[in-house]
Amino acid sequence: MAKDRPKTFVSNVETNAHRQSTQQIPILVKAGDRLQDYHIHSALGSGGMAHVFKAIHIKSQKTVAIKTLRTQSKKAQDRFMREYKFLSSIHHENLLRAYDFFQQDNRSYMVLEFVQGTSLKDIFESGIKIPLHDQLAIANKIARGIQILNMSGIIHRDIKPDNIMVNLHDGIVKILDLGIGKDINRGHTSNLTIGGEVIGTPMYLSPEQTNGQVTATSDIFSLGIVLHQLFTGSPQSPFEKENVVQCLIAVSEETPPKIKDLIDPTHPDMWIYEKISPVIEKALQKSPQHRWKDAGQIADFIADLHQNYSLGQSHFTLSHIEKQLLTSLQNLQIQDNDIVNNYQSVKKETRRNRRPTGRTRPTARVRTTPNQKNVTPLIGLGIGIVVGCIFFISFFSTKPPERKKTPPKKVIELPMDATLWQACWDKKNSYFDFTHPKWQRIGHKRKQILAQKYQLWYARTKCNLTRVEKDFTLNTKKITMLLIPPGKFWMGSKSIPQIPQRKVILTAPFWISASEFTQQQWCDVMGKDNKPWQGKSMVLNPYNKKTYNIRNHDLHPVSFVSWNLVCAILLKKLNDKYRLPTEAEWEYACRAGSTALFFWGNNGEDIHRYANVYDLTAGRKYFDSATQNLFRTRPGAAQQLRHLRPLPVNDGFVEVTKVKSFQPNAFGVYDILGNVLEWCADSYNEPAVNEVENPRGSPYGPRIARGGSWSGFDYVIFRCEFREQYPANTAKSRIGFRLVKDF
Repeated sequence: MAKDRPKTFVSNVETNAHRQSTQQIPILVKAGDRLQDYHIHSALGSGGMAHVFKAIHIKSQKTVAIKTLRTQSKKAQDRFMREYKFLSSIHHENLLRAYDFFQQDNRSYMVLEFVQGTSLKDIFESGIKIPLHDQLAIANKIARGIQILNMSGIIHRDIKPDNIMVNLHDGIVKILDLGIGKDINRGHTSNLTIGGEVIGTPMYLSPEQTNGQVTATSDIFSLGIVLHQLFTGSPQSPFEKENVVQCLIAVSEETPPKIKDLIDPTHPDMWIYEKISPVIEKALQKSPQHRWKDAGQIADFIADLHQNYSLGQSHFTLSHIEKQLLTSLQNLQIQDNDIVNNYQSVKKETRRNRRPTGRTRPTARVRTTPNQKNVTPLIGLGIGIVVGCIFFISFFSTKPPERKKTPPKKVIELPMDATLWQACWDKKNSYFDFTHPKWQRIGHKRKQILAQKYQLWYARTKCNLTRVEKDFTLNTKKITMLLIPPGKFWMGSKSIPQIPQRKVILTAPFWISASEFTQQQWCDVMGKDNKPWQGKSMVLNPYNKKTYNIRNHDLHPVSFVSWNLVCAILLKKLNDKYRLPTEAEWEYACRAGSTALFFWGNNGEDIHRYANVYDLTAGRKYFDSATQNLFRTRPGAAQQLRHLRPLPVNDGFVEVTKVKSFQPNAFGVYDILGNVLEWCADSYNEPAVNEVENPRGSPYGPRIARGGSWSGFDYVIFRCEFREQYPANTAKSRIGFRLVKDF
């Protein structure tokens, strides 16, 4: 049982399935003994090959772990020495450090870093539920540790939950047990492997290891198995079988189920699992050439995903490679090399020797003479020729009657249950009524799922599309757009009198860009020398003179572009194939079927998952302690500096950031709230009170900007219905736009 195991792990050496038996040495060390400069405190645990003790360095009083072998074999001693060389040569937060190696009374001892924690295997078996943001951080740290090993020329060969120690409270992750690691650069394992031996744990091996080989991506396959367990919460490897041979065959031939297929589709964080699933699928490719080239790619992807998710307080921080360490590792190259005799012959022989279980009825054997063996094929050939001739004559002599082929009935699956669909689908006008009372009564999470299904259903049945996304070409760069289906929705607010709530009908589908128009896309259309944001800055805090400088990045949304510049120049260069969205189109695409304050619900504190806003991260720069003191003491400062008081959330970004850095809404639209405000085609006139179809504002007057920006300091700014007005020639750091296209 997991609860009976010690809760402190420093190393765990497990005997492999085909490892030779060796003479065991009794435990000669006990609490209170002295080993050179170390005082033994207590025993930490034992594995199949080693004992581990907690010890105190007598001079420094530093707590360490001391590991000693249980066997006297030459091979075990050589591996033990090699493990020390590995651990003492690499220093990284996700790898255990080795401090010293000595011999006493004909026994070898290794002094290791002492870290308290629990093996990942015990966490899986105990049923502890790890929060998703911690799962992502742990996955990042494991992948980063493997990257460091591989870049050093070391293939671990036994990555498994047993060899990963985690401290959930202190946010520590360590990869343990390099005893069977292969140093390809130095060739240390050439004389440590015997024929027919499987190196590693069967259900965590890569397919090539079952054939007696190891490659530069063998650890990545094992990493994929561990991450599969981590994100599904399974206590067992997906290749776990009854015996070793079945495990090896499963590793070589079976494909584990996709993670996204094992998670409830209504899970609020399903988008995370949909993104992580293909990453692990690629790690679990049978062919080494089709996997990730190195574990660092997985670590980087998960780090980006973790930063975009960033939900809740976590003890874990993401793991990175310091420049100094990276420089020292860049000259090391990993090459594929054989390490054990070919196991394929053993596996084939095992399959041939399988016997069926259960009783079978004996069958009579008929002996045939050599003459009979020769005559039988000739008789069969003659019969075949006769039958063929008869068929040929009958086929061409009689013409079969023509049959009218009736096309199969096309079955269209509804995007929701029939009762709700019949109530909300306007069959006559072909749009969905999001204002119907039955739609209002269902929960918000279900609304999001059903709105997404309606979007896909409309694309497939009404537009003959297979997906809701489509790439269009601007000049040379692509712009990804999403199909927004028609519908009736509640526009405006119940609580803000200046924005009265009314029913609005959009009768036709349209395309909307998945993200805000980027600097890269602007330069593609307008030219590389036309950058309105170049060299622009603004002072946000007049007291400490903290300045916001527009940073250049291809994936940052474009800013400092006026409504006039977009409509009079950019759209003309695009031959009027695109346009700005109307205010109604913008709000409909933003809500995506939602009737709540925000498209994710009514809880403003969840905003850091969906929008880049003026949060605590930005507040540390602009709302410093001196400004806070002025805010409290100086008359009028509170009103003047109210825009500098940050929202009590943390989205991880100080200012504007790359598009698609946050979660999209149900229609798949990114950053429609936050990052930068977005110009709409309409002017800021008084909204209609009654139901209206396809409303378009007046061409005169100030223009509407929607969605709030990275400098937004109040939740109300980011409500779906909130609108701001600016003159058409306004160019600000917080205003950009996105494009729409008629279907």
